[in-house]
Amino acid sequence: ESVVIPDSVTELGSAFEACKSLKRVVIGEGITKIGNYAFSDCESLSTVEMSNNVTEIGENAFEDCKKLSKFRVSTSLKRVKASAFTRANPPTLIFSGEKEELLNIYVESGNSAFVSGVCYFDNGEIGGIYGNGSIWCYDENTSTVTISGEGEMYSYATLRYPGYKKFNPKNTVFVDGVRSIS
Repeated sequence: ESVVIPDSVTELGSAFEACKSLKRVVIGEGITKIGNYAFSDCESLSTVEMSNNVTEIGENAFEDCKKLSKFRVSTSLKRVKASAFTRANPPTLIFSGEKEELLNIYVESGNSAFVSGVCYFDNGEIGGIYGNGSIWCYDENTSTVTISGEGEMYSYATLRYPGYKKFNPKNTVFVDGVRSIS
């Protein structure tokens, strides 16, 4: 089952919570915020494509989405609220913006599935969110991961996230600006 939310819809609450057969959702241009529990417990949901107007993902919005595999991230996204991806499968993130734009997304606690998802950029680069105000990028040619930004980097041990691990990097480079490693 698929749902396409038309551009005319401007608010998205918990209307699809526990839709067990929902597999794919396309979020229209009118939505700027995905509400709390919007797709919580949608156990078959595997693909989410949001418009570039979404600025916020609400609390527990994708909680228990255990089959989540592909998630197109809005270039306007600024905040992922607490536990939005609790007990969700770490999805492959698709991002049409520049990798530096990921630095603008504030990810609250309880979202390890979101930050452990590998992000593929339209320009062919590979990377992901690595804390609040820090990102990682992988260079396949040199087998090097570069961590950059001006924020707090999550524990260095989190480099063991599933997405990062599959690249088997030989080098890690920290770029000036990362303020702390917790």
